Amino acid sequence: MRKAGFAPALAMCILLAGACSGQDSRPTIEIDKLDTGNFATSPLDVESLRTPLSGVVREAIRIGNATPLAMEYDERFGFAPLHPARSNRVTSEEPPYFNGTRIESKQFATEVPGLIAGWRMSANRRDELGKGRSIETFTLRFKDSSHARNAADILMERSEGESFDGFANYPGVQSKITQTDSLGVTTLRAYHAVGDMLISIQIYDPVSRPFDPVDNTNIVSKYLDQQLALLKQYTATSITELDNLPLDTEGLLSKTLPRDKPHSGAAVYPAHAALALTERPAALSSAFADTGVDYVAINGATVYRARDNAAATRLVAALRNGAFNLAGLVDAEAPAHLPVAHCYDLDPNLTMTGVNNPRCIAPVGRYVISVAGTNLQEVRQRAAAQYKLLATTG
Repeated sequence: MRKAGFAPALAMCILLAGACSGQDSRPTIEIDKLDTGNFATSPLDVESLRTPLSGVVREAIRIGNATPLAMEYDERFGFAPLHPARSNRVTSEEPPYFNGTRIESKQFATEVPGLIAGWRMSANRRDELGKGRSIETFTLRFKDSSHARNAADILMERSEGESFDGFANYPGVQSKITQTDSLGVTTLRAYHAVGDMLISIQIYDPVSRPFDPVDNTNIVSKYLDQQLALLKQYTATSITELDNLPLDTEGLLSKTLPRDKPHSGAAVYPAHAALALTERPAALSSAFADTGVDYVAINGATVYRARDNAAATRLVAALRNGAFNLAGLVDAEAPAHLPVAHCYDLDPNLTMTGVNNPRCIAPVGRYVISVAGTNLQEVRQRAAAQYKLLATTG
């Protein structure tokens, strides 16, 4: 977790009146009356999720926890609209794509050999893509330092644009600027090999005319400072030990609703890494700091572990009041016999689909659950099943 200011937490306490006193009053839930449909209500055998890539996925998450969020080195970048086709985890199954290099993701292992695992982070200046600058970073671990240096050289050579010598204080950094391309975007790219790691940042600017190299160079410099500092806290898992990394270090994944089809990305994320998966990391970061969220399990549902019951109640309020993107959704009735749940359905007046999905949010002891699905009936049953699973296993 990163430090957050006192003001957001105080504002949240005021919003919730007496919730910050540590007291939490919730109605008694009659578990046996919940409609859970055909969804699982008993703990998951986590080992059933293990795949040949499970260890690499866990290492990618560990790298993600050592990767700065853009808002941590430039508070202006507090949004991260999701890209469903692109994962934050980087593995051989989910390879990186470096825009402007003419290296497709499926060709990456051939063109740039030696990748072990890594993390992709993206952020936007505005809540809407294309309305301001955006940042994309990669923190990639390779087999050894020679592979990392080779990757930096290849990506630099293949990148569009002209070499840019703006980072004299960072020996080894290679950079290029692509002036306005066919889509009207100017891009600053920088690559740096550090031991067996390759760190890179791309700043895309579709609006500024002329492009301001000074401000963007400052952003890159602040990124390098934070990323290099965080890497000192990361200890790489031996390649021979990757397959032995535990799948559920907190016992949290076993109590999280499974997906319909097993997925290697089902995992427990430290809070900092989990923030990179959200659309509004700045708002959610303040909520995490206030409520003491330390881990988030993601599978067929999302389960947040807060400090205590009262903190979980405050987290639900934060999710409902801006920490979640609820665009295109309207309030809907909670599942039967589960009044603590807050549910949302698609706005019937929407002129387009795909903006969001029906969702339910609820506190369960010190946990908060978030469940999404294709329709409200399914989501209500999933929420009831996830509630029962946590309530009966603690």
